[in-house]
Amino acid sequence: MSDSDGGGGQEREGFEVVRPVVHLTPPAGWLNDPNGLCRIDGVWHAFYQHNPAADVWGPMHWRHATSADLHTWQDHGIALAPDEHGAIFSGSAVVDTAGSGGFGEGATVAVFTHAGAQGQVQSLASSVDGLRTWTKYDANPVLLPPAGEKDFRDPKVFRWGPPEGGHWVMVLAVGTRVDVYRSDDLRSWERSSSFAPELTESGVWECPDLFEVPVDGSEDTCWFLTASVGGTGPHGHGGTVAIPGRFDGAVFEAHDPGVQPVPVDHGPDFYAAQTFWNAPGGRTTWTAWLSSWHYAMSVPSAGWRGALGIPRDVDAVATRGGFRLRQRPTAELPSLRGRCVVAHDGPLRAPVEIRPSDGIFAYDLTLETGRAAGDPGLVLEVGDETSKAVTLALSPLGLSLERRSPPGRFVADSFEQEYTAPLDPPTGPSAFRIVIDTTSLEVFAGDGTIVLSAAYYWDGVPTLRLAGGPDAGSTTDWRIEIHELRPRPAG
Repeated sequence: MSDSDGGGGQEREGFEVVRPVVHLTPPAGWLNDPNGLCRIDGVWHAFYQHNPAADVWGPMHWRHATSADLHTWQDHGIALAPDEHGAIFSGSAVVDTAGSGGFGEGATVAVFTHAGAQGQVQSLASSVDGLRTWTKYDANPVLLPPAGEKDFRDPKVFRWGPPEGGHWVMVLAVGTRVDVYRSDDLRSWERSSSFAPELTESGVWECPDLFEVPVDGSEDTCWFLTASVGGTGPHGHGGTVAIPGRFDGAVFEAHDPGVQPVPVDHGPDFYAAQTFWNAPGGRTTWTAWLSSWHYAMSVPSAGWRGALGIPRDVDAVATRGGFRLRQRPTAELPSLRGRCVVAHDGPLRAPVEIRPSDGIFAYDLTLETGRAAGDPGLVLEVGDETSKAVTLALSPLGLSLERRSPPGRFVADSFEQEYTAPLDPPTGPSAFRIVIDTTSLEVFAGDGTIVLSAAYYWDGVPTLRLAGGPDAGSTTDWRIEIHELRPRPAG
C-alpha cells in the first residue's frame, strides 16, 4: 500500500453513501485489490483484499464472492485468513486439472503472498469442494524472496502448453521489476527470466499479469505484461500499465524495448488490474480496484469502503504506434438494463435531466455523433442545481473530467482534480459508452482504446444532467440512449 492524504475509520457524519448496483463491494469493512479471479463450472469467482474488522486497510484476508453475470454478486464470507505466516496479500487461483500439485485432480489452487515475520513469501491453499472451503498447504511457504528483496509479492499463475508436457508459469512483482518463474507441480519454483523496463515515474511494482489476446481484424495475437505502479497514473496516482510483446513460456520480450509502458486508464481509479482465469470462448476479462491510495481511506464510508470496477473484456488493436490494449464493458452488462429513460436522435437543443424515482442511480449510456473535429461536444454532470460532483466534457477529440468533493465533506487535496484523455482525430462517427453507478463513472471512447475511470461521492442520490456544449444545440446531431441498470436477485 501507499501513503494516503488522510486517515479514515468509520466516519459517517450523517453522510448517506448509497451502495453501487453493478459493482462488487464488501458487505462491511474494507476492500482493495482483486484476487484469485476465475470462472469454474459456469460461475465467476472473485476474491479480494479485505479487512473485516474496519473500513480501512488492516490485516489482509481474502473474501469470496460469486456471480452468474459478472455484475450481480453474492457474498460467501472469508476464504483465507491470516495465520502464523502472516497476512494474506494478493494472488491468483487456477484449477489443477491433472493434479500435478498433489492436492487432487481438478483441485482449485490459490497461490498468494504471505506477509509476516519472514517477509513476503509465496504460499498455497487448495479447495476440492467448489471453492467453499480452503486448506492451506502444510509446507508453506513454497517460494522465498531472493536475498535483499523486500517487495516480493502478488503471484499470477497460469498454465503454459498442453496438459501433458506443459508447465505452470508465475509472474511476480519484485521491487521495480517482474520476475517469471516456472514449475511442474505448483510447489517447486525456478526463476526463468526478469523484465524491468525504464519508467519515468516508478514506485514499487504490484499485481502483475501476463496474457495473450487476439488482435482485432487479423489472425495475429499479442501478449501483454501489465502491472500496477505508483506514480504512473494522472497527477501522481498509481496506475496500471501495459507492455505489448511476445512470450515463449519462459521469457517475455517487449515489441519495442525503448517505449514507455502505456497506462491502460486515464483516470485515477483503476489499480491492481487482474484477468479471470478460464474465461469462456477464448475471451480475456479483467477488473481492478476502483480507487487510489491517495484518498482510499478518506472517502465517505457507510461501514464499508471500496469497490471493484466493472469487469471489462480485453483484446488488442494495431495502431501506427504498435499494438494497443482495448477494453469494453462485457456483453453481460446490457442484460441488467431496465427501462430506457432517454432515446434521442438529433440536435440536443435543451438539457436532459434524470432524477431517479426509486433511489437507484445506475445508468448505461451510449452516445454517438457523426460530427468530426471541431464538434463542441456534450457535457454530462452529476450533482444538483447548486453543486456538481462530476463534470464530464465529451468531444470527438477527447475527454475531460473534473471531480469535486461532495458539499460539506472534504475528501483529500488529491481528489479534486481534472483528468483528460485525447482521442485520435475521427474518420467517422464518434461513439462513447459511459457506465454510471452511484459512486463511480467509467468512460469508454475510441472503440475502447481510451478509458477513464473515476470514483465520486454524493450525499444521497444525485441528478444526472446532459447538455450540449457551446452552440451545440443547433449544430450537432447526437444519438443518445440511456438505460437504467437494475440488479438481478443474487443467487
